[in-house]
Amino acid sequence: MTEDLTKKAAEMLLNGATMLSEPCPY
Repeated sequence: MTEDLTKKAAEMLLNGATMLSEPCPY
């Protein structure tokens, strides 16, 4: 369970960073 939580947290952080760094195409 801990690994899954950390994995999801890492993915969320990566997604958020990419969204912030890259301009929204929409």
